[in-house]
Amino acid sequence: MFRIFASCVLALGVTSAPVLAQASPAKEEKKEAPKAEKKKLSDAEVKKRLKEKKTTVAFEDMALKEALAALAKAADVEIKLDEDVASDDTVSVSMSDTSVESILNMIKESLDLTWEVKDGAVLVKKAQTR
Repeated sequence: MFRIFASCVLALGVTSAPVLAQASPAKEEKKEAPKAEKKKLSDAEVKKRLKEKKTTVAFEDMALKEALAALAKAADVEIKLDEDVASDDTVSVSMSDTSVESILNMIKESLDLTWEVKDGAVLVKKAQTR
């Protein structure tokens, strides 16, 4: 009887192995959940975050686009570049425990830019020449 039991167990083990092998690739396929859209911030909330969020940066000849992306992440706000601003201009700024607003102002001065909060985002553009 033991032989019959052992034969049944072996037979079951052999037939279930391919089933398990077929089932595991399905587990590996992970569908990405759709990303939730970020709630649009009010201009007042954006200004508040720029003043209150402090960060430390060490931008050494970094592309403006990358530097602004880092600041946007630090303040959890959207920062857009106007089409007339060269996104590959480089910036060098090193500041510790400083508000994002102050860092933006430093970048603004070094590259002759200006920025404003408009429609729930920061818009960086060229300074007006007089």
